[in-house]
Amino acid sequence: MNADIVSAILTSAQAVFEADGMRRANVDNVATSAGVSRSTVYRRFPTKTSLLLGVAEKVLGDMTRELDRSTRGFPPQAAVVEAFCTTARLAHEVPFFTAVLRLNEAGKLFSVLRSVREEAMAVFAGRVATTLRRAGATMPDATLAEASHLLVRIAWSMNEVPIPGVAVDDERAVRRFATVHLAQLVH
Repeated sequence: MNADIVSAILTSAQAVFEADGMRRANVDNVATSAGVSRSTVYRRFPTKTSLLLGVAEKVLGDMTRELDRSTRGFPPQAAVVEAFCTTARLAHEVPFFTAVLRLNEAGKLFSVLRSVREEAMAVFAGRVATTLRRAGATMPDATLAEASHLLVRIAWSMNEVPIPGVAVDDERAVRRFATVHLAQLVH
């Protein structure tokens, strides 16, 4: 299938999932929004779950590019602060992941969303580790992976359970928190 058509389907699906919620979103709305037939959507994404996972992959790619831009040129500990601030901001601002992180859907979709959330955290933590390694982190791979998972989990959890005095939309407070408590995790 043409990459432009897949991109249009994923962009439309993201908008539909964000507007209608994960459970109420349907393939007819995605197809209409993308300007393709329902069968075209089903040829590439045979289930709603596969479409949800495709959107998650697209959004993670977008978030990774933002992470790379925000940390480029920083040494390891400064890159930790930038990576944390970027991750916290994106987890707060990207409506698709806000819904996935909050797991606000019920039934069978709940387990799918939990899987998407866990997979997204693992993938993004891996990308944070790669970013920090590129910034010059010298710690062993396993330790860097653990620190990266911790950074991502803290940043994403701030949206569900705020840290007193650290509002996720207050970049200065998030930056201070990351500098004081997290930068030393990576060397």
